[in-house]
Amino acid sequence: MSVVHQQKIVPVIDYSVRDLCIRPYHNHKKGCPRYGNKPTCPPCAALWDETCDIGLATWLFWTQFDLAEHRTRMEQKHPNWSMRQLVCCLYWQNGARKSLKEHIEKWDFPGFFQTIRPEAMGINVTETMRQIGIELEWQPERKWTYQVAMGGWLK
Repeated sequence: MSVVHQQKIVPVIDYSVRDLCIRPYHNHKKGCPRYGNKPTCPPCAALWDETCDIGLATWLFWTQFDLAEHRTRMEQKHPNWSMRQLVCCLYWQNGARKSLKEHIEKWDFPGFFQTIRPEAMGINVTETMRQIGIELEWQPERKWTYQVAMGGWLK
């Protein structure tokens, strides 16, 4: 089980990050298939500063997953797989998110809002994490990947 970290932060709001969901990627020429189809995904997802009071404390929650170790294990099991297959999120993401989801469920207070999709609400997670000294890596050969959630007080 992953260790969940939490810290008060000032989120970096940048609505343009919502457009990342419509950028083409491997086998998805129109971007994420959830775009426009889930209430927690853009453009349906509410904006952070329209949902939460940014004058009150905002909390950042995250776990760190050792993707390099996972890739090594998968390479041993599947020596003929490509790098894309070895790091495919279908094989690790649910497990990596489990402890994060369990942790934020403990923050179920009246008036406190949580999301595991802060980007969908216009939060630039890369810049927000940089504020606390964590540089997110964006290459498939990366060592670490992070699962990030946020919580704040409803307006």
